[in-house]
Amino acid sequence: MPMKKADREGLLRNYELSWLQKTAMRILAQGRIPQHVALIMDGNRRYAKQVQRKTIDGHKEGFSKLSEVLFWCRELGVTEVTVYAFSIENFKRTKDEVDALLDLAEEKFRDLLDDHETLVEHQVCIRILGNTSYLPVSLQQLCAELMLKTKDHHKCFVNIALSYTAREEMCTAIEDLLAAASEGLVKPRNFNEALLSSAMYSKDSPDPDLLIRTSGEVRLSDFLLWQTGFTVVEFIPELWPKLNIWQFLGAILHYQWQAIQIVNCSQGFLSDNEIIHEDFDKFIERRRLQKLRDASLGNVEQKPIEDIQ
Repeated sequence: MPMKKADREGLLRNYELSWLQKTAMRILAQGRIPQHVALIMDGNRRYAKQVQRKTIDGHKEGFSKLSEVLFWCRELGVTEVTVYAFSIENFKRTKDEVDALLDLAEEKFRDLLDDHETLVEHQVCIRILGNTSYLPVSLQQLCAELMLKTKDHHKCFVNIALSYTAREEMCTAIEDLLAAASEGLVKPRNFNEALLSSAMYSKDSPDPDLLIRTSGEVRLSDFLLWQTGFTVVEFIPELWPKLNIWQFLGAILHYQWQAIQIVNCSQGFLSDNEIIHEDFDKFIERRRLQKLRDASLGNVEQKPIEDIQ
């Protein structure tokens, strides 16, 4: 039987695990497993410099590592992963690097679309989080097609933060709240945390249980700031392409040590009156679906990078 593309080189490929690695996973699986893991995949450029290769080669190695980490997550029973792929701030890098990164994203997204059978088999829902209007029109179109074709899948969720910052996400959510208020769907006096959460790019996801950042940097870099108030955070010194399974499992173990305390702290955080208005939820969904349909048809433009503050 010929090997599927996903098994050879795709985002959802399978990897071999040693007996010891499988045993360690089975032991960890007896404890609490984070259902949603967020990843700041830092260190690709430094890795490329270390091994004396081109910067884009470091990013390609980073993609391969993401594929492997997603496999580890599936094996452990993690059902949702959110990755910080490209910050709005990254547009300030050299034009050559930005163009190469966006070309790489377009190549990998096209591969995912071509391998739709695997997405269906694993019931993987792909979501793109961010202000995609800064991306090239061809990439906006691919993002929209991926989201529309997988929106009804419900087993695994991969959220890709692309052209994203948390501050921009919050500003967009507030704009949506004001737009809904102007149409009389919600009243300003009803604005609350739950309503704002329902307008975020991440509205369909639970908050992350565990956030992992590689490369030794100890900061969140404007990633999921609204959603990580009760998230266990693990900073790993290793560069992202060199991350190994034992470091990853160590982060899971750290989460298990902290999980009970975190759950106890977060219970009852939202008050009973913080109810999401059904009309507002439908309003947000209509706006997003319309944007996706427009993008999938190419009926969009790319915002000038100069517009980025």
